[in-house]
Amino acid sequence: MLGGDATGSGADLSPLNRKGFAPEALFDVADLEARDQFGIWKESIAVIFDVDAPRSALLDGFDARIHATMLGPMMLARCQTRAQNFTRGAGRISQDGLDHYMIQFYETGAQRVTAGSLEIDHPAATMLVYDLAREMRATTDAFSNLSLIIPRELLSERLIAPDDQHMRHFTRQQPTVAILWDFLRGAMDHAGKMSLSEAENLGAAALTLIAACLNAEHDENLPQEQLRNLGRMTTVRRLIQTHLAEPDLTPEWLAVEAGISRTVLYRMFEPMGGIAGFIREARLRRALQQLLSPQHQHRSLLEIALMHGYGSDTAFGRAFKKRFGITPREVRDGQMPSAEQAGLIDHDRLDRQYEGWLTYLSS
Repeated sequence: MLGGDATGSGADLSPLNRKGFAPEALFDVADLEARDQFGIWKESIAVIFDVDAPRSALLDGFDARIHATMLGPMMLARCQTRAQNFTRGAGRISQDGLDHYMIQFYETGAQRVTAGSLEIDHPAATMLVYDLAREMRATTDAFSNLSLIIPRELLSERLIAPDDQHMRHFTRQQPTVAILWDFLRGAMDHAGKMSLSEAENLGAAALTLIAACLNAEHDENLPQEQLRNLGRMTTVRRLIQTHLAEPDLTPEWLAVEAGISRTVLYRMFEPMGGIAGFIREARLRRALQQLLSPQHQHRSLLEIALMHGYGSDTAFGRAFKKRFGITPREVRDGQMPSAEQAGLIDHDRLDRQYEGWLTYLSS
């Protein structure tokens, strides 16, 4: 993966990549015809966001550039583009399977983000945390930003509150945030110059620093009883994740295994729609990941249904469509070819490796 194979058949297509070095990709629509620039950008970034832009921003073409590298199993990227709207809704979440955190700094420009009832102004030199399994919408200025995309399992066990990170906003007044800002900018500025082992070591260091940032506020402000509840929550979540295929995964069983009463268990999960809803969500997300993964293409829909606590593929399909808006069959069979696969894009003109890296991260 780190030698450029993350894209499958598109390995080492970028002239930027050198054997033994962390891979580097540079997507830039500047050399395309002006009439094609926004369309190709929209298609490319759909690997993670749906976008639209005001007509006034498209009259003379469009600017969009992503410079990306891999830090071990994480992707670090600098994006520079014009004002537009970014959306991550239920349909996009269901299609790409990205169950990840994204740490983002704006270098220039700003955005206003809406997530449920939250509205957040995200100016330059501040940090915003995304949970990519949850919905959001943003309106931006022209901007340059840095984003680090982290598979959930790499970071969640380091966090006091792994499910309470979406849309957390930090300023550089917090020392660890200022250090992380400098760290990620330095890593991005040296993209393509790091060996594979250096990039992996930097990735490990980034995880430690990010956990320090995200846990600092909890460490200082949470009462001891709330900290104990967060610890219990982590225990229960681990039990759920490791027993999703078990038909006996019930609140009663979880309470016994976690050493807590059912009353405490129900109270802990009430803000998240209840323990039964949490288990159902975890099963459907895992099923989605398996439907998207080439490693599970040999499994029938019935097999996947049975592996996730459903008695039939019909019941599974009904629950899946209610949650994600599309059927399991549409996820498995409804993937549209990219412009590259359709023969519309020449790799000599456009480097789209970062899309493959994101797809790899979701599998």
